[in-house]
Amino acid sequence: YQLERIRPRTILLGNSRTEIGFDPQSKVWPSNWQPVFNAGLSGRGLFIASRMLQEAVAAGPVKNVILQVDVPYVCTGRATLNAPPATQDGERRLLVTRRGAPHPNRPFEIWRDRLETTLTIDALDDSVRPVLSQRSPTTETMTEFGFNPLNQYLSDVKLVGYYGIFAQKLSAYESVYRHYPHPDFATPMDYQPFRDLAQIIKTAHAHAAKLIVFIPPYHAKLLDIIKQAGLW
Repeated sequence: YQLERIRPRTILLGNSRTEIGFDPQSKVWPSNWQPVFNAGLSGRGLFIASRMLQEAVAAGPVKNVILQVDVPYVCTGRATLNAPPATQDGERRLLVTRRGAPHPNRPFEIWRDRLETTLTIDALDDSVRPVLSQRSPTTETMTEFGFNPLNQYLSDVKLVGYYGIFAQKLSAYESVYRHYPHPDFATPMDYQPFRDLAQIIKTAHAHAAKLIVFIPPYHAKLLDIIKQAGLW
């Protein structure tokens, strides 16, 4: 809904590294690139990025696409998931289906969301809590341009410290990568992430949008884990 309201000329796509790493209201963005919308979503891959781009071009005149390609996601065992994800609840709210046609379920979803956000006990609770916590520096929030400043991490830092956060994340990576199969990229289009990447390129080209692909930096510890798992 936010993306449709903003109708961005520039859209940012990726996972949490994009969601919390790029402020769409930063002064560094050229005026002819604005408005900029951050459509990065934590824990999501290129399939969702492709759907967000579809949504953006359906909503307005997208001229620039900045895409994060996460190497560990594409080039490790996750890439062996050859089938596209099943239809997700949030997709029913989008303007278009995966094939680009107007989404038939969208009017129902809009009215359901209107009712649930106005006429329920949860809606009352969701209205009161922001008022009570609006001055807290650790309140979780998102700007109208899709940016997540990750305020809630301040609470985690106070609780376990930066070292504790790193240790927890690295432990999770070690556990996951230990069980990844070794991918074979002789036929890369057999892998869903590569097909999603191809679809993003195709969509950007079809709408004459400038596409910038970047690979984010990774901590040396993460690279060591990938190498030790035999996935280098």
